[in-house]
This record gives sequence, C-alpha cells and structure tokens, in this order.
Amino acid sequence: IWGSLAAAILWGSSDACDEAVTETAKMIVKMDEHLENSKAPKREVLLHRTWLLHWTLFAIFRLDNTEAKVLDFFLSEKSLSIISLSCPHLFRYVGACLILHKRLKHIVKDTVWIIHHEAVSYSDPITRFLLALYTEMDYDEAQGELQRCEQVCKADYFLKPHWQEFQENARLHIFESYCRIHQCINIQ
Repeated sequence: IWGSLAAAILWGSSDACDEAVTETAKMIVKMDEHLENSKAPKREVLLHRTWLLHWTLFAIFRLDNTEAKVLDFFLSEKSLSIISLSCPHLFRYVGACLILHKRLKHIVKDTVWIIHHEAVSYSDPITRFLLALYTEMDYDEAQGELQRCEQVCKADYFLKPHWQEFQENARLHIFESYCRIHQCINIQ
C-alpha cells in the first residue's frame, strides 16, 4: 500500500490532474482504514500513522487542489492526537491548513485550543500567530508573528508556494477577528 501511495503522490505532483488528486486521496483514506483494522502492535500502528501524516503533507500542499477527505483526515481528532504524541512539528502545517483553507473556519477554535496546550512541546511563528489571534486576542502580536511567518514560509518546502495566499488569508483572519470583537472600527 505504501508503494501505491507514493506512486499516487508522484503521479499527482507531476501531472496535477483531478484524477491523480482523487487517487491520492483514496490511497490515504485506504491506508488509514488499513491501519484502523490492523492487528499490529499499537506502537507499530502509531509509527505507520505518523508516517502517513507526513506523506499527507504532499497531498495537501504540493498538489493543485486538495481533496476535502485528505484535509479531514489530517485534521481529525485522531490525527491531532498522533501529532501531539509523536510529531508535534506538524502543528506548523495544521496551523497553515487553518489559515489557507477557508472552509475550515468551523474547527479553528477547537484546533487552536489543542495548539495552545501543545505550545510547550512545539512553537513557531505560525502557531504563535494563531495563539496571539484566537487565544490572547493580541492583534499587535499577531501582526508581528505574521511578519515572522514570511521567513518560515519562504524557507519551507511545503509552504513556499503558498506564501501570498497564506498572507492574504492571515490578514483576513485578523480583520474578521477584530470586527467580531469591536462594534466600532476606526479605518484611519
């Protein structure tokens, strides 16, 4: 199954057609189901799920259009638990997904709560941006972290192609949050 997943990811990144993206999503879901029903020791299943989460980054950030199933898998409660347990560095990409994909607004609050509790084990400008914005409501700090996000995103293999969209959506998050809290806004 791992070979099929690798082939689907490579096929999708070179061709970038809808069929390849759909095939990659199917392979990730199939691998998740396989691990769910596995009789392997829990430690081995955890290791395979950790690898699957890393491979999912290719499907989310390197293919042209991300399948909803892949995002749902990556941001599921089970996946977030695995990220907390064995690969907290993936919280950077969890945060990036929350900013880049507008359809995920309904899970931002709960996911930021998890990121807040995991800040001891992992922190970077992207996660700190979300915490400043949604936990501390510190808009100046959020602006500062957004500036630091540029360096992180431009140096990151997965996030580099998405910097402009990331920046626009992050500013939109700041604006929406500010408008939600304040009744009167001075535009000047």
